[in-house]
Amino acid sequence: SVVVALGWGQNVSLFRVILPTAGSRSRGTGGTSSEDDIDVLRISSLDVGREVVGLQWVGSSAMALLTSDEHLVLVDPFSGQKLEEHRVEEMELCCHAKFGSELSFHHALASVDRTLYLCGLRTVQIAVLRPWEDRINSLINVGDWIAALGLAMDFYQGHAPVVIGLS
Repeated sequence: SVVVALGWGQNVSLFRVILPTAGSRSRGTGGTSSEDDIDVLRISSLDVGREVVGLQWVGSSAMALLTSDEHLVLVDPFSGQKLEEHRVEEMELCCHAKFGSELSFHHALASVDRTLYLCGLRTVQIAVLRPWEDRINSLINVGDWIAALGLAMDFYQGHAPVVIGLS
């Protein structure tokens, strides 16, 4: 199965799509059995509070949302928790209005693994979702020992968002 995200209006929904396997049979429409049926189950829904004009998975546990008021919001779509938010108006992200008056940012966001690329008119910005150890070490390197200890405790207690690299 795969998880698919759909952003519509102010809402982002996650759906689990279960593809038929060889030899499996499921109930189709009209009471007949079919090996070609695909099951789609809504697993979560997140109200962003603003119009979503672009979305992109960042790794398997985070999603970048671009809103109509030009904010980039990083969320954990499974818990619904907002992780970070940044105003990106000055980046002048690539967009078009080919299909009406609404701007489309479909090709302004792209990701590979845990790296997010934001395509602007004059530059490309890169953001990286860092593993838990790197996040703690970066706080230690700037001398923020209290925040580093707090984050380490959150990881230990299972409360830290978007945990990468823990087994």
